[in-house]
Amino acid sequence: MKQIIIHFSDCFYPRINGVTSAISSIVYSLKDDFINVLIAPNYEQKNNDKIEIENYKDYLTVVRVPSYVFLFNKEDRFMSFSNNVVKQIFYFIYNNFTSYNWIIFNHNIFNSFFIALKFYKYFINYNVKMNKNNNIKKIFYFHTFWEYYIHYVPLPSYISKFILKLLNRKVIENSDVILVANEYVKNYILQNYFKNFNNDIINRIKVLPLPLNVIFWEDKELEIDQTLKNKKYIMYAGRLAKEKNLFFLIDIFKEISLMDNSFEFYICGDGPDKNKLVNYVIKNNLQHKVIFTGYLDQELIRRYYKFSQAVLFVSKTETLGLVLLEAMAQKTLVIALNVKPFNNIITNNYNGLLIDTEDPKLFAIKIIEALNNKELINKVKENGFNFSLNYHPKTFNQNFIKIINYE
Repeated sequence: MKQIIIHFSDCFYPRINGVTSAISSIVYSLKDDFINVLIAPNYEQKNNDKIEIENYKDYLTVVRVPSYVFLFNKEDRFMSFSNNVVKQIFYFIYNNFTSYNWIIFNHNIFNSFFIALKFYKYFINYNVKMNKNNNIKKIFYFHTFWEYYIHYVPLPSYISKFILKLLNRKVIENSDVILVANEYVKNYILQNYFKNFNNDIINRIKVLPLPLNVIFWEDKELEIDQTLKNKKYIMYAGRLAKEKNLFFLIDIFKEISLMDNSFEFYICGDGPDKNKLVNYVIKNNLQHKVIFTGYLDQELIRRYYKFSQAVLFVSKTETLGLVLLEAMAQKTLVIALNVKPFNNIITNNYNGLLIDTEDPKLFAIKIIEALNNKELINKVKENGFNFSLNYHPKTFNQNFIKIINYE
């Protein structure tokens, strides 16, 4: 019997962030073997208590839930989880997919988790009443270390960390399977959220790296290719926010420019720190060399990867580092700070470069040295491409099915 996966998330398009991209890739990976429905915010301000249904491409049904601007971050929404809303979600799925086996797949520890929990309880109560099978699997993907985002919340850090610890524990304890990108994330969960943990918790945590969008292995030419081919640039791709360590990245590029003035630096993405970063670029007299492209969809960003001399990433807050894997799939040189999880996916001088120093000048010197070593670059690019195949949608699909069947 075909199964339906009911995803729950606090964000999805048009909100752009790592979770949105991950959900899109996960759903694409599973589309041939599962029906996918996503419960996500409605980003239009409407004074009603009604869900709306839309189709995302041809393989995902999105149930948009009435929502309100999140108090601490206007980019985000807080969804209504009234009994009426949860009831509407349940009956939409029940009326359209009653003959399927249901799986709850939660992608966040906040608002959407409580909707998923209420939905689960409604499912159980309804099936008891109707004398039906109560079997439903609850999956949670641990996407984010929220502790690195507490600067967005005007509360003392110790209070925010305490609340996050409780939320993470509650979500994990209420999930049958917890999926993580690597052993680093698994160990982090066990060490930081549980004073004492037992084998039951350990056994629930399964390592399943997120898939990349299949588009990253395609090589269809675009009109912009001719422009990018003639550029000499290094780049960053991702959210423009404090936790990405981007001021350090600009400091590195300033040092690179002093050694080789022929490079440009493309900053691809958007976010709350964009204006601060623009001002910092101007302050350092780099405005003619640093280009802010804004958000680029995946079809376009892969072309920027393909023709760049290197993709730089110096964040210390990631659970996987999808940007580096996307770049590897384009046979691009990737360079990262030597911290977890990057040193779990990059073997230095094999499929990428890891740099230990946090001195911008020394970091820049190592980049220039690497870019002048053509033999090393060619080897690293080829190995990086082969490594990226581990994150192909087909691989994720096969491993996901093994996990849920084993469980």
